[in-house]
Amino acid sequence: MKKMVLLIFAMVIMLQSACYAYSSSLLLDDTRIIKKDVIDMVVGNFVNDGFTVGSANDYQVTFEKPVTNFLTRALYATPAYPTPYYRVIVNFAPTNGGLKLVLNAQIVSNPNSGHEKIADDTSISYDNYINSLSDYFSRYVGVGMNLFLEKDGDYIKAGTITKGGSADKNGVKTGDLIVSVNDISCKTMDVLTLNKMFKDAKQGDKFKLLLKNGEENREVTIEVDDVPSPYVLSKIK
Repeated sequence: MKKMVLLIFAMVIMLQSACYAYSSSLLLDDTRIIKKDVIDMVVGNFVNDGFTVGSANDYQVTFEKPVTNFLTRALYATPAYPTPYYRVIVNFAPTNGGLKLVLNAQIVSNPNSGHEKIADDTSISYDNYINSLSDYFSRYVGVGMNLFLEKDGDYIKAGTITKGGSADKNGVKTGDLIVSVNDISCKTMDVLTLNKMFKDAKQGDKFKLLLKNGEENREVTIEVDDVPSPYVLSKIK
C-alpha cells in the first residue's frame, strides 16, 4: 500500500511539473535526513523571503507572494485582479535512501479565483536557492566538533567529531576534555560560551586547545574551515 501511495505521489509530481515555468529537484540521499527538519527549514526560508504559506501537509507546501516588479505586474495583471502572484510548490518525496525535494514555480494571473491563468514565463529561477540548499547540506564552515551540553568538572567535553574537519585532522577525539581555549581556562567558561565562540568565528580563525585524556595533556590548534557534511547530495536535472 505504501509503495502504491508513493507511486501515485510521484506521478502527480510529474504531471504538475509540466505546468510550471520553473522546476528543479534535489536528492538528499542519506537515511539520516529528517523530513520534518527539511520542511521546517524550507518554510522558514520562504516566509523570511516574504511568502505566505497557502497550504501544507506532510508531503507538499505551497507558497504565494504578490508580484511587485512593475513590468511583470503589467504583463500579467487583469482588471479584476491587478496583482498577479508568484506561486511556489515544494514537494517532499521519501525515497529508499533519503528524501527528494521538488521545487516548482509559476506566475499566476487571477490568483485564488475560478479564473486562474498560469503565465508562460520562463524568467523565474530558483537555481540559487537550490544551490544554497545543496551547499548547506554538503558543506558548512566550522571546526568540525560538537560539545557535550554538560561540563565534566572544570572541563568542557568534546562530543561528535566530523570526519574531515579541522578537529578530526588535528587529532581531537570524542571524549577529550578541553582544559583551556586560547590560554583561557575552561574552569570559568560554560559550554554555551565556547559554542558561541566557535559559531561566531570566521573562516581562517584558529583556536589553541589544551586537551586532557586520562593522564595525558596535549595542545592542538584547530581552524575554522569548510567541513564535509555527512549528507550525500545530488542534483537531479
